Amino acid sequence: MKAKTTFAVPIVIFILTSCSLPGFRQAAKEEEQRISRVTDQAIEKSPLLQELNRLCGDEIAHPPDFVFESKSMDTVSGGYLTFHYNSALEFATVKEFYKNHLTQNEWVLTYEKNGGWGQPEVQFTREHNRITLFDVGEDQRHHYAIQCERL
Repeated sequence: MKAKTTFAVPIVIFILTSCSLPGFRQAAKEEEQRISRVTDQAIEKSPLLQELNRLCGDEIAHPPDFVFESKSMDTVSGGYLTFHYNSALEFATVKEFYKNHLTQNEWVLTYEKNGGWGQPEVQFTREHNRITLFDVGEDQRHHYAIQCERL
């Protein structure tokens, strides 16, 4: 089953931050920070979000040059968190890193999309959890989203 891909706000933020107009870039950064604050507040109140935050924020390893940008949550059901990173690494390299790391830790590769319409992604499941890595674009660096959800 394919992961939920409700990335409207993060994609708009990415487009605005990629824009060279300073006003748009600043507004997008402020909105990204606001969304991260709201997400952190929701995590404090929700055992499910605390577990997903621990899983994807602390438990799984990330490539050495991954730079955390922000996090967001599913505002409809509150059922998943999305962590946003930037990196100099190409998607193929990042994908192989996660394939190696996650499958060695009992995660099962369940879906992979490399071409065609939409974002490249790779998805893993373990027990009642799913992790999906999305390539959400690039400007000077590549941007990635890691979505963690309870099934």
